[in-house]
Amino acid sequence: MQQIAEHVYAETIYCGGNVGCVVTDQGFIVIDTPLLPREARHWRDQLERLASLAVLYVINTDYREERILGNAFFDAPVVAHELTWERIRGYGDAFWQQVANSLGSIDVEAAAEIDQLRLPLPQITFTERMILHKGSPEVRLIHFGGHTPATIAVYVPDDQVLFTGDNVVLDTLPVLTQADTQQWLQALTAIRKIRAETLVPGHGPLCDAAATQPLSEYIRLMRAQVRRHFQAGRSKSELSGLTASLVDAYPVAEAEREGLRLRIRSNLDRVYDEIKAQQRRKA
Repeated sequence: MQQIAEHVYAETIYCGGNVGCVVTDQGFIVIDTPLLPREARHWRDQLERLASLAVLYVINTDYREERILGNAFFDAPVVAHELTWERIRGYGDAFWQQVANSLGSIDVEAAAEIDQLRLPLPQITFTERMILHKGSPEVRLIHFGGHTPATIAVYVPDDQVLFTGDNVVLDTLPVLTQADTQQWLQALTAIRKIRAETLVPGHGPLCDAAATQPLSEYIRLMRAQVRRHFQAGRSKSELSGLTASLVDAYPVAEAEREGLRLRIRSNLDRVYDEIKAQQRRKA
């Protein structure tokens, strides 16, 4: 766990992505929770060792499993965008089976424990912005969308720290399969305008606003190539020809390169559907 400002801590070692907390006068405000049960317990134990304070709230930056599964290990109200509440409320057997299957390739014990988890619904939701006042410092929640329709950022202005959720990722290829890429570009522009010395991305090391620029360039490149492809009358099934030009367009960790082409193809499919829908609205 790293202390990155007077009141703010982050942990960047967990399997599902980065998590953090703000230590207020009245207790902890936790930002996202780990994917694996053993890591969720480890994060909870770290906070208990840090200070004898209660966890006041758990904030989820979106509704994907790597952001929410660890909520089950924290006895505190969950705060999220209203679209996160809607999505979690609808999770059924198919969702849990998918999670168990994906965890089985990572951690067999975690997959076995999934059946016993009881995932709490968010108790506090918002649509555009929210400020949590629990002593000092205040914590601001901002809805951006982009990576998912529900993606939010968490801003601690007194410490100039911004938790971006998965709208910012480093050393890993961004996942666009639930994204609105036009909205994502707008979110990245807005993030660069926020007065923050440190960004805590959804994945990867701590950074500053300048680190968001390659991601904007990658999304613009993908949108431009798919738009040309669509305007030339080519189908979604013919998108594979674009994959090679995008393999080296965004820096990723060497361990990720094996699965790079499959993820790029999934991203291309999503952007194709976006471009097609935009062209239909213009017609």
